Amino acid sequence: MKVDSLGHVVLKVTDLARSEEFYSGVLGMPVCARFDE
Repeated sequence: MKVDSLGHVVLKVTDLARSEEFYSGVLGMPVCARFDE
């Protein structure tokens, strides 16, 4: 299935580095922005 676009996504995770590696490295979703609390 090809995703044409994805709007706003918020994920609360316990391991940010591991989650980022999965979503960007495995699924190919680029990190467009990151906001620190």
